[in-house]
Amino acid sequence: MTTPPQRSQLPRILDPRRLANQGEVLSGQVSAAHCERLRDAVLAINVPIQAELVFELAEQGRKVVAGHVDATVEVACQRCLQP
Repeated sequence: MTTPPQRSQLPRILDPRRLANQGEVLSGQVSAAHCERLRDAVLAINVPIQAELVFELAEQGRKVVAGHVDATVEVACQRCLQP
């Protein structure tokens, strides 16, 4: 695996096959504007959203991507419906 390049924003479009063949690790921020389903499920997203994607080749040459996301969100209490 290579060291993650320092990025401020993760790219919206990438080539996962090429990245897996190269064993790349991408790390950076994800815009809250691109997280529509998350925005619909919570009251607020406290930016920045940090993400890391690890591309690698698994057994039998299968290409695999694993990821980790750190985000802080505000949700409604199910009892009083307040934040």
